[in-house]
Formats: sequence, structure tokens, C-alpha cells
Amino acid sequence: MLMSMGLTAFLCLFIGIYPAILYNILPYPVDFVPYTTEKVVEKIALLSFTLLGFWLLKDKIAGQPTISLDTDWFYRKAGPAFMWFCRNPASVFASWKDLAYAKICFAFILLFRHNSPELLLTAEKRVIQSRERRQLASRQPAPLDSLTIGFSIFMFTFIVALFLLLLVFGKLVP
Repeated sequence: MLMSMGLTAFLCLFIGIYPAILYNILPYPVDFVPYTTEKVVEKIALLSFTLLGFWLLKDKIAGQPTISLDTDWFYRKAGPAFMWFCRNPASVFASWKDLAYAKICFAFILLFRHNSPELLLTAEKRVIQSRERRQLASRQPAPLDSLTIGFSIFMFTFIVALFLLLLVFGKLVP
């Protein structure tokens, strides 16, 4: 920030002292001469009377301790109430919601720990699958590990999130 402010100040002084640099990059020719005697005297007079007015009235423009009512009054008054709401009822609701979600997840874990969706298959499909598994297991050097449902849900969520990011940033739609 300091470097950008310093560069801007340097450019202001440089263009003020040597304005031909700026005039040369304009699209049309400029016949303006900023440093004529009339313009310099006019600017010095303007700045001199501004300095005189400031020096004479500097005691009058000093700030006075007051409470200013501005648009931030709404934020200052509503801020503590909003923070109380976030700390008390909203946090109680959030903890209740977290507990409810934890109970639901625990119920699904208990349900699928011993009753996997594989039990819903018909007997014929189970026989075919067990035969295919035996054939596959005989060809494999190590036993096959199945992926957990949690990993499947994670991958599904990851792919949907990736799709949404691509859609939002415009890389998916031409």
C-alpha cells in the first residue's frame, strides 16, 4: 500500500511539473500551456487566500465532542441484539440440530452395520454373485476389500461439488 501511494504521489508531482508527458499520450493534439504568468498568479492568489482563511478560522473548525447520528446508528443499536441472538437462541438451535443429525447418522450406522443393502438381493443374484466372487477371488492374489458407503458418499459429494464449481466458473458451459 505504501509503495502504491508513493508511486501515485510521484506521478502526481511528475505530471504536475512536466505535463507534456500526459499531453503526448492523449488522442488529439493539445495546445494548452499550464504555466503562463496569468495562470500561475491566479493559482498563487487562490492558494494564498485559502491559507489565510484557514489560518484565521482554524479555531472555529476544530471538532467538538458530539454524538453524530449517521447511518451506522442502526448497526450500533442492532449489533448487540444480533450478537445476543447468535449467542443464545441460534446456538441452542444449532446444538439441537447437531444432536439430531448425530442421532440420525448413528441410526443409519446401526441399521447398515449388520443389515447391508446386499441382503436385499434375491437368492438367485446372491448365488451368481457368490460364484463370480469365488472365480474372481481365485484369480486375485489377495482378498478384495470393499469400499465403505461413507467413501462412496464422499466421492459422490466431491464429484457434485466439482461439477458445481465448474458450472459456476463457466468452464463447463461453452
